[in-house]
Amino acid sequence: MDTLNLSELSLFISENVYLIKEEETYVDPIKLDEAEEEELIEIKEPAVHAKKATPSYKSILFLTDEPLKDSAAETFINIAGKALGLSEGDYTLLSQEQIAFGGLEEVNSQKIVSFGISFSGYATKYKNHSLENQLFLYADSLDKIAQNVELKRQLWAQLQLMFPKKN
Repeated sequence: MDTLNLSELSLFISENVYLIKEEETYVDPIKLDEAEEEELIEIKEPAVHAKKATPSYKSILFLTDEPLKDSAAETFINIAGKALGLSEGDYTLLSQEQIAFGGLEEVNSQKIVSFGISFSGYATKYKNHSLENQLFLYADSLDKIAQNVELKRQLWAQLQLMFPKKN
């Protein structure tokens, strides 16, 4: 069985998780006076933590398994800029370390392309998936795509469906 690191686990949990250390104290019930007994009966309210607001992303969201560099950065620029004709203001680009949401249902983006990051239920690579009002595409990492012409072709075929040219 594979284990998950914290960033992978955060993709499946939609709410904040807090660990609260409790004090363990042994009290001999025979030696309690009335004040001590009332103190033990008193119920403490759990700490209330404000849920961190999910940031708003642009309508197009690109996710990468690691920050872009070298051939991965060049491949991304070729995909987003040259092939799709997008400018930096048209999309949000996040690496796995920067993801601040627990699941795709928390994201307001309409088109999501994930490079090297899989989400539960979206394991089929190079196939567009729809989730209510969102389109989602899962592909290999940009490093792997940069080195494989066949993967580039598969990705391009799906991106053309996801981003149809306007006539």
